[in-house]
Amino acid sequence: YGGPKKPRVPDEYRTLERGRSHSWGFLIFLFLLFAATVSGFYYWNNRPPQFQGDSVKLRVTTDSEIVSGNELTYLVEYENQDFVAFKTVELDVQWPDGFYYNESSESPTSETATTWVLGPLDPGERRQLRIKGQLVGTKGQTQTAVFRLSYRPENINSDFEVKQSVDVLISDSQIDVVITSSEKVIAGQEVDFKAEVKNLTAGKLTGLDVEVVLPKDFVVVSQEPALDQGHWRGDVEVDTPLVITIKAKAADD
Repeated sequence: YGGPKKPRVPDEYRTLERGRSHSWGFLIFLFLLFAATVSGFYYWNNRPPQFQGDSVKLRVTTDSEIVSGNELTYLVEYENQDFVAFKTVELDVQWPDGFYYNESSESPTSETATTWVLGPLDPGERRQLRIKGQLVGTKGQTQTAVFRLSYRPENINSDFEVKQSVDVLISDSQIDVVITSSEKVIAGQEVDFKAEVKNLTAGKLTGLDVEVVLPKDFVVVSQEPALDQGHWRGDVEVDTPLVITIKAKAADD
């Protein structure tokens, strides 16, 4: 009916045609997978370093105990363990009562020697800061200094902070120092500063050097006994404390 029949394609040829179409699809899939892999590798290996967080190592060491009035050194070690640089690094120290700053390997940025601006810190960079001072206290007293290191990574507008507290035991005392002054002073007012130094040993203390440092914006009016460029040098007997009285005037506004 209706004319000659259309030739029939053998089954083996039809299978071959289907196999060819499936092979091309598989090759295209492999190519796309390879391209995605290469693109991902390029991205992860060429993107800027990312801040990891909690990336500063801070370590502060000093003597575990000291005789009151002796000098000690705080060694501050800090390291950038991140992949990005820190554009600002600052150290703030809360000193215990009885600590008197002498010197440091880098100059503090505050007159009270409580702040150091330590500048930028590259990835993997490690630095040290040495702070020397005298520590005064009563026998058996623990004096605690608190060190806070704040830093700001590049491309981030937030500061991060690490903290460490360091305890020092006063194993023995040679002297006791009591300082008294007015709690409130107005501009132009005169005020008395009194320091009493007691010898707590069984014998005379010789070659004592007492330095008197007034607060900022105070001008000395009188002093008793006389000081040599802010220093008193001499001996202190067991039963005769040294009393230094300074009358100073607060600067006018």
